[in-house]
This record gives sequence, C-alpha cells and structure tokens, in this order.
Amino acid sequence: MVITAGPTREAIDPVRYISNHSSGKMGFALAEAASQMGANVTLIAGPVALTTPVGVKRVDVTSAPEMHQASLDAAVSHDIFIAVRRSPITALSMSRRKKSKRPQTTMICR
Repeated sequence: MVITAGPTREAIDPVRYISNHSSGKMGFALAEAASQMGANVTLIAGPVALTTPVGVKRVDVTSAPEMHQASLDAAVSHDIFIAVRRSPITALSMSRRKKSKRPQTTMICR
C-alpha cells in the first residue's frame, strides 16, 4: 500500500515558496493503522515533523513533482494507492473559485 501525506512546497524563487497548512496527520494515521493490520506500507511524506510509524517505509519529498515521481515509482510494487494530500496550487485555485462568481485567474511565474 502506498500512502501520500503532508504538504508540498512549490518554489517561486530560491527563497520563497507556496505551501499549505497540511499536517500530514491523517496520512500518517492511515499508514500506522494499515501497518498494524499487516500491510506492507510505503508512506510518501512532504515536509512534516511527524514520527514514522513502526514498520512503515518512509520516502521524504519536498515538491509536488517529487511526490508525483515517488508515487509512480512506489505504485508499481504495491496494489493499493491512497493520496491523502492536495497540491497547494490546486487548493489555492479552488478556494478562489468558491469565493467569487466572477472568473479569476491565479498565475504563478518562476
């Protein structure tokens, strides 16, 4: 089983990034429960300060492309994939649409 958890950080420039407030707790709890039930669990985690559950293989990533690639790499050797996180750019885009009836554009440039 592969589980993703936590935020990602999307670099704007060398010192600034966009992220979200995800704690990663739900993904870590799912990984712990699955491991306790005997599952072979790989947890792909964004930058969080949580302890890896016993028996769980952890892969640390920072950005969404890193999480995507780690997910693809791990998925080939597992039967179940659970994504428990959302890209901060996607979340930003969705929150702006909910607040206004007017079409808005979110542009991020590097």
